[in-house]
Amino acid sequence: MSSGRRRPWKGLRYRYRLLGGMMLILVPLTVLLSTLLISASSSSLTGAATNKGEGVARAVALRIEDWMSERREDLVVVAGNMNGTAVTDSDSAELSRLVKAGGDFDQIEVVGLDGHVVANTTTDRSTEVAGTPWFATAVNGHAAGASPIAGDSGIDWILAQPVLNSAGQVGEVLVGDLSMSALAALLDPELDAKSEVVAVDASQMLIYSTAMGKVADDAALLAAGTLTTKVQNGAVDAASKAESGSAEYRDLAGTSVVGGFDHVDVLGWTVFAQAPASVVLAPEISQRNRAIVLVAIGLVLAAIAALLFARLESRKLRSFAEGTRTAGVEVNSAAAELSASSEELAATTTQQSAAVTQASATTEELARASAAI
Repeated sequence: MSSGRRRPWKGLRYRYRLLGGMMLILVPLTVLLSTLLISASSSSLTGAATNKGEGVARAVALRIEDWMSERREDLVVVAGNMNGTAVTDSDSAELSRLVKAGGDFDQIEVVGLDGHVVANTTTDRSTEVAGTPWFATAVNGHAAGASPIAGDSGIDWILAQPVLNSAGQVGEVLVGDLSMSALAALLDPELDAKSEVVAVDASQMLIYSTAMGKVADDAALLAAGTLTTKVQNGAVDAASKAESGSAEYRDLAGTSVVGGFDHVDVLGWTVFAQAPASVVLAPEISQRNRAIVLVAIGLVLAAIAALLFARLESRKLRSFAEGTRTAGVEVNSAAAELSASSEELAATTTQQSAAVTQASATTEELARASAAI
């Protein structure tokens, strides 16, 4: 029965069995080590990418906050030069200069406490102030503002500053409508082309993405998704629970990305800095491919070395077997000679024993003959 179940490798030559045994150990060990190294590399690259994304998001958030602070200071200066009772020609000129100077404001209005527009740097649009929380706050003597909202004439992004009269009471409200076109520069940290920065408001509505590029006007922004696209992903959920951090998630296009986030507290925004996972992990893929090639080369070299070693050992064993066979023949020959010698010695011993017996008989006869005499 056992001969019918003969193992297939029993028929292989010794060198190949030795080669197979060595490769059986080397291949899994090499693959395991390569996998561990690639996994560690992937984790390292992902960690570096998320840390970079978080740092970029923090930098962009700080830039927006600084810019908002500067625009607030612009309104504070203008409001300080007004008397809070009537808008003079110099006031109108100052407002126009501020709108034209840096392009940071689309328009600036002076609004009475009853909501009536006293002065406006433009004639084709005005801001609706009635019933808005920020206008009520400004009327009560406090600076106010609001995140962008879609209005009848475009997107309203408001900063409101109370104008005090000589008695120190609020006489008017200075309303500045910030330019949405400023976001293209504010959110662009000059990253590589495949990276993206996205701003989302407190309601998770898209404010701006650097993927939009420089958009011509509010209508184009609205058409591109501003204030009309709701952003829902793992990073938004994570940002609702932490001041800053990082995550792996899918962007609006469904692409797997790695990024970090931070908050713009003055606006209630969350800023995300992200890059496609395929770009982030490109070095890891390159390392993996390189590792596969190196492992393959290493295994081929190991196989060659193992084969040479097996052949060398096989030759030694064959030489040893030949020597053993020769020694066996010599031993058998010596044993045969020894056997023949033993037989010859036995015959001689038998003859000597017979001679002794005969001599003994002769002695006995001599003894009887002597006794008769």
